[in-house]
Amino acid sequence: MLRRWSNARFKSTPHRALPPVGSERYAIPFFLGPRFDQRIDACRPVPAPTIHRGWEPITYANGRNTGYDANYDPKLQRDGA
Repeated sequence: MLRRWSNARFKSTPHRALPPVGSERYAIPFFLGPRFDQRIDACRPVPAPTIHRGWEPITYANGRNTGYDANYDPKLQRDGA
């Protein structure tokens, strides 16, 4: 969503949380996101040839599902049990 909101100026970093070697890890995750029906619209285009010129508006739910579909193939997932 950050990439879409910022009109490709910023991109989200990959999740890289790894436990410390030789000790336990304590974490308190915090997630923040808009309502599922919230309209996500790109910022106005920045006048530079290397900057993406924008995307069509989308709801947060549609954008999230598109991202999941592009990155996580359920056929490749293994059951953790």
